[in-house]
Amino acid sequence: MNIQSKIQGARALNGLASAQVADLADKAKRATGALPKEELEKNEEAAKAFEGYFNTILVKELRKTLPGGFFSGSGSDVYGSWFDQYVGDTLAERNGLGIGDMIRASLGRRSDPNAVPDFTKGDRSIAGEGSER
Repeated sequence: MNIQSKIQGARALNGLASAQVADLADKAKRATGALPKEELEKNEEAAKAFEGYFNTILVKELRKTLPGGFFSGSGSDVYGSWFDQYVGDTLAERNGLGIGDMIRASLGRRSDPNAVPDFTKGDRSIAGEGSER
């Protein structure tokens, strides 16, 4: 009976130790800048979506500067919108302007709970990132 209780106690300690090791491993990943897979996927999705939206607006505004536009006739505004969105999304998928990379990097730094904005530099960079201007 006494041996059985010691075995159960050892199993409980082993389970507790495993949980602590997992917690420490997670903290170590965060400290070294490694983000959980789910967070990386969310950052990737947000960066692509924003870059696609930004590129679409950019193409739309650039197209407005053309005297006749690309399309004429009825429905030209619909075709123009489709064109703008296609070009914007294609640029984002191919990382045409690099905005997505900057957003991913920024989201990665902001996801670090130890990162503190250093407002003493006159900008909004993260302390320790070496982003002196």
